[in-house]
Amino acid sequence: MNELPLNRPRRPPAPPAAGGFALWNLGFRPFYLLASLFSAFSVLLWTVQYSGYIQIAAVVRVFVGITSPGQYLASIQLSGLLWAAAFGLYAVRYWPILSRPRVDGKPG
Repeated sequence: MNELPLNRPRRPPAPPAAGGFALWNLGFRPFYLLASLFSAFSVLLWTVQYSGYIQIAAVVRVFVGITSPGQYLASIQLSGLLWAAAFGLYAVRYWPILSRPRVDGKPG
């Protein structure tokens, strides 16, 4: 008896050789690269936050105005920028907690 050709397993054709840089061959690969860079940046940011460097904004505000009065406006602007960055870090970290309703049903 002859077998039908549909029943025989066939070897799949070899994929065509892709040219160019391998990172760009598949659409999700750049996201892995970005995720690894973000994780390294997050560790650095966490270290800075917990080592106390965010309090630099208060030091800049007080001591730059005392030590160099000619740069007082620049120190106020730099201090404001540092405070805004610190608030942004706080808001990103605690927004999921603060936006969730309380378990006991009370407001606030």
